Parts: sequence; C-alpha cells; structure tokens
Amino acid sequence: MMRLKLLVAALLALHLGAREAPAATPVWIDTDAACGVRNSADVDDCWALVQALAAPELAVRGVGTVFGNVKLADAQRMTLEVMARARAVGLPDAPVHRGADRPGLEPSAASRALVDALARERLTIIALGPLNNIAAALEQAPWRVGQIERILAVAGQRGGRAAFFPGSSRVMHLHDLNLRTDPEAFAAVLKAGAKVTLLPFELAAAVTIASEDLDRLAGGAPIARWLAETSRDWLSVWRDWFGADGFHPFDSLAVGYAISPGRFQCQPLFAWIETQGGRLLRRAWLLVGDSPTISAGVATVTYCSGIDPGFKSDLLARLVRL
Repeated sequence: MMRLKLLVAALLALHLGAREAPAATPVWIDTDAACGVRNSADVDDCWALVQALAAPELAVRGVGTVFGNVKLADAQRMTLEVMARARAVGLPDAPVHRGADRPGLEPSAASRALVDALARERLTIIALGPLNNIAAALEQAPWRVGQIERILAVAGQRGGRAAFFPGSSRVMHLHDLNLRTDPEAFAAVLKAGAKVTLLPFELAAAVTIASEDLDRLAGGAPIARWLAETSRDWLSVWRDWFGADGFHPFDSLAVGYAISPGRFQCQPLFAWIETQGGRLLRRAWLLVGDSPTISAGVATVTYCSGIDPGFKSDLLARLVRL
C-alpha cells in the first residue's frame, strides 16, 4: 500500500510539474544574416538565430529574410545554412521565407507568410534587420496588428544624433543600419500601432564578446565551433577598425529579451524619426526621449538601456552546448 501511495504521489507530482511548465513563446524572426558572406560581415544575426532555435523558452514559427547588412540573396543563403546546421544537430526547424530586396512595402513571400502566421496565433516578432517585411505585412493586413504581442527591434538611440563609437577610434563608428536602410518602413510600423520594444546600441554595449569567449565556443559542440570560426574575422574588424577589445552581439540581445524580459531594465519613452539630406545622401535617426522634437509621427515605445550582468555567461553557456 505504501508503494502504491508513493507511486501515485510521484505521478501526481510529474503531472503537476508538466502542467505548470510555461509554454514556449511563439516567435517570428526577420533577419539580414551576413555571417560568412565576406570577412568584414557581421555575425550577430547568426548568433541570434542559433540562440533562438535552441531556446526551450521559444518556438520559432517562421523566419523572413530581408536585405540590409548584405543583399537579399546572401541573407537568404546564410539563413538557410544556419537552419541546415541547426537541423543537423537536432534543433527545431522553421520555414524560411524570402523577403524584401529593396526599400519599400512591396509584398513578398515573407510578408505574406507573416500575415498567415498572425492569422493562426499571436506572435512576438524579433526584428534583426530592417522592418520592410513587417511593414509590408501590416500594409497588407492592418487588422492583424492586434495579433502582434510585441516587436523587438534592434534600433534606436537617446541623447540626440550622436554617432556610436564602440572602441577607442574617434573616426570609425556605427550607425543605426536597421533604421537607415529604410526609415519609411520603420515609420509605417510605428504608425500601425504595434507594441515596439527597442534594443539599442546603448544596451548592447554592456555585452562584449572577446577572443577568450570565442576560444570557449571553439572547444564546444559543432555549431559552437562554427560560430567561433565564423566570428574570428568580425572580431578582427572590431579590433582593427574600431579599436575595441571585442564585438557587441546586438541581435542576441533581442532574442535574450524574448527569452527572459525580466533580465532587462526598460522604460516607456516617446520615439520619433528625424531625417537629414536628400534621397541619395539622406541620414536618419530613431530618437527616443521624454520631449519629442517634432509633433507628428511620434509613438510610444519600450526602450531598454540596462541588462543583467549575467547575460553573457548565460548566452555562452547556451551556445557552447550546440
């Protein structure tokens, strides 16, 4: 009788544990993956894709590719390579859809697939590149905006139009490529009324991947070794061009927020887009703050500026096993 009671208690505990386990968050990823296209191409999209596919907290429903860091054909090719490597080690798969290859809101396979996915369930959208596919989807089906749980965008800055200098160089700097590639697409998403959380350069600067971190990945499982090998040249770019000891994995911060938003310090702020120059030489900034400098086109966003100091160790621990 005692054995029977213990067995029943164990089964009940297993049942309750399974019932209480949180469901994975359904996500859609938009990416302009560039790793491996050329020596100076950034690698953070590929880090983020692998990170998302491997996270038990997330369920990747689909991936859209978009031009940005590289041409669309290259982004498509590298995304498919990442997915193939992920499948080879048993990670969950997700369909990859070809998206925008230029500025504008033209429909694409990616925007149509996103509309279809939103018809099935609410999604968190992780935007690692320009927002053309997302803007096109909302142009096609504006009524689906309520199905978007949140858009996590790697963009934005506060404190004015200052450039982002990641290292000791006062000449070489970075700008907000995901915005500047097509400011109108970003403006369309803000105007549509979707909830937007910004993961900016200011936030990513708190996380630096150095040579010893790549050495750790190089001693890990197959995908970890591939990420380490692919990232060596990018690390050299940051050292030689920017005078930095390592690179910031910008896109991994967006995936990290989807996994565990409680690790981030964020606040609601106004956001607006400022531009300067003509079409060919135009520059644009996605600014945030308490006092907008313009009256039209202002939205309220969630802006993240702080992160748990344990984020990097958790990221590396997740990746080294893959």
